[in-house]
Amino acid sequence: MGTILPNSMHTSAAAKDEEANLPKQLDAGALFVLKSRGSWLHCGYHLTTSIVAPALLSLPLALSLMGWFPGVLCLTLLALVTFYSYNLLSLVLEHHAQLGQRQLRFRDMATDILGPGWGRYFVGPIQFGVCYGAVIACILLGGQSLKSIYLLSTSSRTMQLYQFVVIFGILMLILGQIPSFHNLRHINLVSLILSLAYSACATAGSIYIGNSKNAPAKDYSIKGGAQNRVFGSFNAILIIATTYGNGIIPEIQATIAPPVKGKMLKGLCVCYTVVVSTFFSVAISGYWAFGNNQAPGIVLQNFIVNDEPLLPTWVLLMTNAFTILQVAAVSVVYLQPTNEAFEKKFVDAKIEQFAIRNVVPRLFFRSLSVVVATTVAAMFPFFGDLNAILGAFGFIPLDFVLPMVFYNVTFKPSKQTLIFWGNTLIVVIFTLLALVGTISSIRQMILDANTYSLFANVVMAALRIPPDNDNCSSNTFESSLCFVFDGLHHAQLGQGQLRFRDMARDILGPEWGKYFVGQIQFGLCYGAVVALTLLGEQSPKFIYLLSRPKGRMQLYQLVMIFGILMLILVQIPSFHSLRHINLVSLILCLAYSACATAGVIYIGYSKNAPKKNYSIKGSAQNHVFGSFNAIAIIATTYGNGIVPETQATIAPPVKGKMFKGLCLSYAVVISTFFSVAISGYWAFGNQSQGTVLANFMVNEKPLLPTGVLFMTKDEEANLPIQLGAGALFVLKSRG
Repeated sequence: MGTILPNSMHTSAAAKDEEANLPKQLDAGALFVLKSRGSWLHCGYHLTTSIVAPALLSLPLALSLMGWFPGVLCLTLLALVTFYSYNLLSLVLEHHAQLGQRQLRFRDMATDILGPGWGRYFVGPIQFGVCYGAVIACILLGGQSLKSIYLLSTSSRTMQLYQFVVIFGILMLILGQIPSFHNLRHINLVSLILSLAYSACATAGSIYIGNSKNAPAKDYSIKGGAQNRVFGSFNAILIIATTYGNGIIPEIQATIAPPVKGKMLKGLCVCYTVVVSTFFSVAISGYWAFGNNQAPGIVLQNFIVNDEPLLPTWVLLMTNAFTILQVAAVSVVYLQPTNEAFEKKFVDAKIEQFAIRNVVPRLFFRSLSVVVATTVAAMFPFFGDLNAILGAFGFIPLDFVLPMVFYNVTFKPSKQTLIFWGNTLIVVIFTLLALVGTISSIRQMILDANTYSLFANVVMAALRIPPDNDNCSSNTFESSLCFVFDGLHHAQLGQGQLRFRDMARDILGPEWGKYFVGQIQFGLCYGAVVALTLLGEQSPKFIYLLSRPKGRMQLYQLVMIFGILMLILVQIPSFHSLRHINLVSLILCLAYSACATAGVIYIGYSKNAPKKNYSIKGSAQNHVFGSFNAIAIIATTYGNGIVPETQATIAPPVKGKMFKGLCLSYAVVISTFFSVAISGYWAFGNQSQGTVLANFMVNEKPLLPTGVLFMTKDEEANLPIQLGAGALFVLKSRG
């Protein structure tokens, strides 16, 4: 017989139970949900906006890469698979809710079903990347639509794409402050209507042009050789997968008022009614009208040829206006989970959402998020490639693989059942597709001339430094020295800090290390690896072209060759193991800088020397932006980002050793940076290219002896070796 508890103890136990459940509900209520009170219709609006986005205007391009039968078949199969997948995800969410474990986020599901590591280190980062990547893509598309309206409305051609991206970003600064999904329900109803409107306009426009006298020749053959066809097919599948992708099903289901059962399925039915009517109509009509002559971005770009519209201007203006409005709604939807990831540590869930305590951090983080996304969108104008990348890295794992895994792990269907093997087959197929598709999408980005030009100008500009860099040199030396003294101070207090995020955590608090400094440093270091891999293939390419001027190797092949070299070098376990390699690296940087300086001086005095023009090109606006770009280039060239990690390699006592190391480093820095910057600018003036070495060839003819160019490029190719540190970067402090 059970013990009878006093009423006060019952009350206390009930209060504790209620308190245990309180943080999760309040956490959701203060941020992206604001209490679960939506209906199945609201759920349908949210789903439709997150899936039926302007990315569907890329579907004719996907069909042109595959052909009629494979393209339509893929479009149909992925519709069936995603509907099935989202329904399974909903069933898993309902099951756990009935067990008292309501999961409000995708990472919550992964944590509860697969373990904490999956939620924190796999699903969380992937979902954040997908949502934020979708925001960037939407801002870029919004800017492109604004530019189209501008070109249709005026004969002026002075404004650039990045300016329209910035204008759209300003609009998003305002809309991005909408606090939750529930506040978006009416906006997403309008978004649903707008998606039907611009899809109808795009379909009608394609049919009109396809039947007009201006119709292009209908060629449905697939361009390129067998290799291009294979990679093109994978790219097409990724574009379609991205178009069907959602990535925020748990977050949307969290908006539904209990009981949830059956409501998500009704919302999915509403959504897929719109999906089928829009996706198939735009894809089929667009491919029928333009065949394999598709614009690389969206079908609307086919509606204007040589700046001449093929449709009445008012139709194009209306279509682009609908697109702008709907893409703004899509951006706001995908901002909700990304904003929540930042805000949950800085917003007080127990007080009113519009209190100053909550409004200030929300305003700051949301504004910062939109500003960063707008900046990235303005820098990387390649919408089609971005679609494929999002599909490979994000939507396939989240929408095609994990739902099947979650269902099999949660419900444990018998291995004799069709549902078990069907789910397993989908997981295997789409995992392989994601792996191959990653290679395909990266290859396509490298082959894209505009993309490559951008990376070349930004990444390889390190040797194109303006001559007035002495102030930056002193500032970076001083800041590095401050890091050294700060690290020594904390080490003497018994708080040895081995990493940048350790410093931020101990000095500013745990959130700064985990949610700010750590992510920035990871992005910086990994971005440097990507950049140097791209730079590293330039040297083999240069040597290859000097040796075989008519060689057929492509840029992406040389990137992969250099990547194989890096696969070997990254197995080096620690900084200490790199000491001899980095000594060689130091000598090599002196060597290729000396070769570059000597080559520049030689060309500057030769008969082939270009006319020395030191005026700054462009208008006043370009002068201003160019100055900021130059400052960013110089800052990047002096940048380090791993001073604490480097100091951690030094054997105790550390005092004085880091300062001596800095003096050695800056002796090399000053001798190389100033010599290359001053000599290069003196010789080539405002004709300086992405790297000064690119000026050594004119019309594919070298201005220096071939042997000198070979030697310079061989030395430069060894630069990225120093980034091959392994997972345990210290392995005892004994440097």
